[in-house]
Amino acid sequence: MPEFVGRISTVRTAIFRLKRWFYATFFSPYTKIEKGKAIAEENRRIWVMLASKIINEISSKYGTDKNLAARIRLTYDSEVVAKVTDPSRGQEIAIQRFIPRKVAVEIYEKKGDIEFDITEGDLKKALEEEYKEPEVG
Repeated sequence: MPEFVGRISTVRTAIFRLKRWFYATFFSPYTKIEKGKAIAEENRRIWVMLASKIINEISSKYGTDKNLAARIRLTYDSEVVAKVTDPSRGQEIAIQRFIPRKVAVEIYEKKGDIEFDITEGDLKKALEEEYKEPEVG
């Protein structure tokens, strides 16, 4: 099954990236074609239900999603409903129905800040010493 895997970002950004991917893949290409408009609308309704379910689950488990980092993995299937020629490009397009199978939201909680002090004396000492490349290996 195909899978969308987003980058680690805030929960809101992760959902926004998933939304952008969905509309570019399963909605926008079909709205230009008369046969695809009904499928595009059906796909959009499925997306809205899926997105609200994701948001509700995160909100119920973590409360506010303001500062949570997350990655969303969406496993899905698609069913070819029709194949038509795109009039603007002259290419054949397979109009697909979106079928979500599984959503995994990986939440990364903040464990605390790492704090340290660098004094002016530390900087002067570092500047006076000869610079050595760190060893990689």
